[in-house]
Amino acid sequence: MIAILWRYRVAPDAAEAFEAAYGPAGVWAQLFGQAFGFVRTELLRGGEGTYATLDYWTDWLSFEAFEDAFAEDYGRLDAECEALTLAEEKLGVFEVAE
Repeated sequence: MIAILWRYRVAPDAAEAFEAAYGPAGVWAQLFGQAFGFVRTELLRGGEGTYATLDYWTDWLSFEAFEDAFAEDYGRLDAECEALTLAEEKLGVFEVAE
């Protein structure tokens, strides 16, 4: 299993909407959930408007297949959610040690 880790900085007035969109039942998880190999999303809240997400997939090939099949939907949703974040950074793809 792999986990893709993202870090975000969110304005205080966008925190509620950000949590709704990026949480385990949010629009991102709903989009990912349409693809084979998606396991779950976790949303982590830090201090001063910092957040992180962990998106779990069974393997890298499943995530790549998702990217290919849902590129248009991903781009549209990314554009819609852009206003919720002040900054975002992909920290990496990690193999889950089990």
